[in-house]
This record gives sequence, structure tokens and C-alpha cells, in this order.
Amino acid sequence: MATKEQIVEHRESEIPIASQWKATFPVDLEIEKNSEMFALRYIKCASAFILDRRGILDEKCFKTRTIDKLLVTAFQSSVPAAKRVSSTFDGLRDAIQQGYLREFAIVFYKKPNEEDINEVFAFRFAYGDEGEIFVSLNNGIDTNESSQELLQAKFVDTDNTKQMFASTIKKLHRCIKKMEPLPQGSDASFRVSYTEKAPKDYTPEGYLLSPMFYTLNQDIRKASIGIVCGGHHKIQMLAASQYLKQDFDLDKTTTLNPNMSIMANQSKRKGRISRDSPYGLSQGITKKNKD
Repeated sequence: MATKEQIVEHRESEIPIASQWKATFPVDLEIEKNSEMFALRYIKCASAFILDRRGILDEKCFKTRTIDKLLVTAFQSSVPAAKRVSSTFDGLRDAIQQGYLREFAIVFYKKPNEEDINEVFAFRFAYGDEGEIFVSLNNGIDTNESSQELLQAKFVDTDNTKQMFASTIKKLHRCIKKMEPLPQGSDASFRVSYTEKAPKDYTPEGYLLSPMFYTLNQDIRKASIGIVCGGHHKIQMLAASQYLKQDFDLDKTTTLNPNMSIMANQSKRKGRISRDSPYGLSQGITKKNKD
């Protein structure tokens, strides 16, 4: 029989914070404000997991908590570096409320060339009954198929969203397990693109105006992670990486029990890594986060 240590990997000297869905996400997602809150907290939760597993920030910047028995990653607000990165998401609140945010992306690159992009995790937004997704620049991560999947996705109820959330996080976990480690000297930044209704030169707090979003090599491997829906927001997670192994299969049935930590039976992380301007980007994540 598996021991408790084999079932759940805890961080050193840490007991995961147990909580129900309602402690992190709103319950009634049919209400627009709750849907907005869910969308923001979802990308923040998933982004913390990505940054943790890809080793961009020190392990002390993260904590683990359970959401309805699913172990997830969160930023450790008591650590200044984590608090600074976490606050970058707060600037997206207005962009989501106003329907301005089209895509939020975590972009990885080898310093010092911030446009030599080798990996991206993207969150694409659709609002309400939006019948078409306008993309200002074909950045290479989306396909006609993925765009149609996003447009056709429908909100059913909160229970269904909970299931889709768990499924998407587990697929994200499997995707990252199929990636080679990032090379030393890597960094990451957040990039944002906007809908047609966003004012010219609109920039969320914590982001800089940028004439570029990101572009990917045509031969980069891609993965569609999943779609989650609130009552008024649909968010699709896509990934692309030159470090993604050829034999990855995100649709392969997971061997984890649905109530088991998605971090079970893993080895410890190794080699953590020290309009006119219609897009926005954050500073490099590691540049000011040495705390």
C-alpha cells in the first residue's frame, strides 16, 4: 500500500492548505462579476503552477493548497519576489472586466534576447456569446481547430466547470512532465494582447506598451491543454515548446486517482533558473525577483 509520502509530495516543512472550491473560486459562475473573478484567479493559479514547475522562481516563492482534494500551486505572498509577480495579475482585473483582454501569455526565452522565444503558455479569452475571435497577429500558437473549439465551448454549470478545471490542470501537469528542463540563463515575461474594443494604447497596470506580442517557429511542438468556462468568460490554455518531447500525449488516461495530488510520485525539482503599441508585456520575471 502506498504511504502518505508517496501519495502526496509536500514542500519542505509545509502542510498543504486544505480548502473547498469556494475558498478560492466563486460558486455561482452565472453571475458576471463571479465569472470575471473566476477567470482572473484561474489564470493566476495555473500560472503559479507553470512558473513553479518550470523553475523560473525559487521554490520558496510557492506554496501548495488543495481545492476539492486537488493539490495546486499558489504564490507565497510572504516572499517579496512572489508578491511582486503575483501583483502583476491584479493589473489584468480591469482588462477582463472591460472585455479588453484577448490573450495572456507566459513567454520563455534565453537571455538577453527577449524575442528568441522557445516556450509559451497562452490563455485565450472569449466573452459572452462572442461569435468571432479577432487576432491582431498570427503568433503561431493557435490553429483554426483550436479557435473553433474555443468558440464552440459552452458554460454548463459550476460543477461542470470544476471538472474542466481539474482536467485542465492535470493535462497541464502531464504536458510539463513531457518537457525537457529550460536551459540555464532562461527568463520569462508576461505578454498581453487585446480585443478590438480596447482603447488605443490601453495598458494594464504593471505592463509596458509594446509593438510586438510574440511569434513562434513554425516547427515548434504545440499542445491544446483545455478550456474552462465561467458564465460570461471562456478561457483556452495552449502550450508550445521546443522542449516538448515527441512522444507526448495529453489525452492519455492519467494513472493518478482523481482525488490524488497531481504532484504525487514526482522527483524534486532540479536546476531552478537563476495599436501604435497594441500589446503589453511585463518585465522579465527573474530580473527583480532575487529575494
